[in-house]
Amino acid sequence: MTGWRQIEVRCSDEPAPELVPVFAVETRLRIEGGDDRLIDLAADAGFAAKPGEWLDVLPSSGRQTRTILIGTPTCGAASEHDWASFGGSLTEAMTALRLETARLRDMASLDDTMLEKILLGAQLHSFGYANGRKFPDPAPRPRRLLVASRAEGACKAARRTAAIVNRARAWIEAPANRLTPQIWAGELPAIFEPLGASVRLFDATALETMGAEALLAVGRASEHGPLLTVVEWRGAPEREGWDAVLVGKGLTFDTGGLNLKSGATGIAKMGFDMGGGAAVLGAVELAASRAARCNVVAVVPMAENAVDARSFRPGDVISSLGGLTIQIVNTDAEGRLVLADGIAHGILTYKPGHIVDVATLTGMVAIALLEEYAAIYSNDDRLASDLIAAGEATGERLWRMPCEANQDYVVETPVADVANMSTFAGALGVGVSAPVSGPKLLQKFVGDTPWAHLDIAGTAWAARRSAYSGKNATGYGVRLLDQWLRRFEPA
Repeated sequence: MTGWRQIEVRCSDEPAPELVPVFAVETRLRIEGGDDRLIDLAADAGFAAKPGEWLDVLPSSGRQTRTILIGTPTCGAASEHDWASFGGSLTEAMTALRLETARLRDMASLDDTMLEKILLGAQLHSFGYANGRKFPDPAPRPRRLLVASRAEGACKAARRTAAIVNRARAWIEAPANRLTPQIWAGELPAIFEPLGASVRLFDATALETMGAEALLAVGRASEHGPLLTVVEWRGAPEREGWDAVLVGKGLTFDTGGLNLKSGATGIAKMGFDMGGGAAVLGAVELAASRAARCNVVAVVPMAENAVDARSFRPGDVISSLGGLTIQIVNTDAEGRLVLADGIAHGILTYKPGHIVDVATLTGMVAIALLEEYAAIYSNDDRLASDLIAAGEATGERLWRMPCEANQDYVVETPVADVANMSTFAGALGVGVSAPVSGPKLLQKFVGDTPWAHLDIAGTAWAARRSAYSGKNATGYGVRLLDQWLRRFEPA
């Protein structure tokens, strides 16, 4: 089973160095409950209590406990995301000071929602992929964060969310040889079946029978054959039908195929190309873990886009599960091919009220939106609006991109129903990399079903710290999609 580490958050009265939140109020410092001595020490040291700033106060005569003052978000103006970032500051201070255990002083002014965000941030920022080294890093690291007994509810909720998001991050960071489609799919029954969700796996033989030629074409050059993995959560059995199908790109490694990716840095990172699949599986696990009253399916087409004599080629015309023929313009535009078969399976099998696909699809979106936003394309204004609102609520933000009928020409071709990459070079010759070409192909497979495509190429992997993540895999999409699924639950 893919592993990771995170700090343990628990209610306990055992003694430990104390993390003391300090508020900067106008020109003064304030500590809840008052502590003039600490305030004087902080002022003498020039401590400004800015968010992320900390001050280590060693034990002295009359005070036996080591104290670390931690700057909090701006008093009265902080958002939930600010408090999550503050939680990250706790573990960062512990790391810098080589503390394995610390206690967070209770802040009576914070309600359970804010406290949950602090504890969630602490656990997300303490994440580390369990790499299985024979000689682990011997440096002390944060292992336990102790909180007041009143925080039991917040602890439980934060632990559940953090564990599931961090599982998605561990999948994304796992080397491709340690997370093949078969290894990944093999982990799912032990995760989902105890929650009451069902797992179905379709191997290459089953894919041939159902006609999933696009997924088969992408995966056939690898020794690790393609799979279609389906997880069903029926949390509202009294209600007919399915509220949503979530489709996630599950490329456990992408060489680019015969259009081989260039540059050692770029290709070495391509184990992260299953971030969309990790997101939709995580969202369904999170929904199932809280017994969400909704009916949702995760569909993850899993494959490796490798190179050998069986590789699909530029210029090929292939069929698909949805019945459309696809001209291969570029074998590195493979994610939209596996998503097309995943979407077709979701619609044909479940006839859902909504379909949302998630993928690390285009580098151009990462260039345009950086790491702050994922792109959303949609054929339905209400669905797009609801997803954007869920992104704002969770700090996983979306920016809507145009996906209009007058853009259909970018994937038109005389030799097939659709091309897998833009056939329109444009005046500057850059149209072939137009990020809308992926969504325009996928839109051909959704019919009238309300649909949205989330391109998370810039948000699935971070080069810098954010409120909910450090560097590397972020788990983007897990909390966003779970938040969106709440709209289907009874009030």
